[in-house]
Amino acid sequence: MIEAHGPHLPLGTDALMAIYVAEKAAEEAGVLLLPPIWYGTTYVLEKFPGTISISGETLYRLYKEVFMEVARNGVRYLVVVNGHGGNIDALKMATKDVAKSTDLTIIFQLVDGPS
Repeated sequence: MIEAHGPHLPLGTDALMAIYVAEKAAEEAGVLLLPPIWYGTTYVLEKFPGTISISGETLYRLYKEVFMEVARNGVRYLVVVNGHGGNIDALKMATKDVAKSTDLTIIFQLVDGPS
């Protein structure tokens, strides 16, 4: 996420924490790691310089299209590591909609950090 939590943390803290967790888990499990999606819905933090927020609808469509492409490429199981609570609604909707039309099983985990 490209968001600022104020002057005490670096821009993108939520994403940086999720990336760290995902990298360690992928390394231990010996699985493929996709690049992060750096954008999300974060209107609460838009008062801080550097925050870039996209609509829930745009985020949902982005997740859904990425998940559909993952399924098209023959992946059967996908674990999504999410670092920002504002993304959960879009993730839930995209996961449900993709599950209806593919054999892809998606599990997502929130990495909770500073706020």
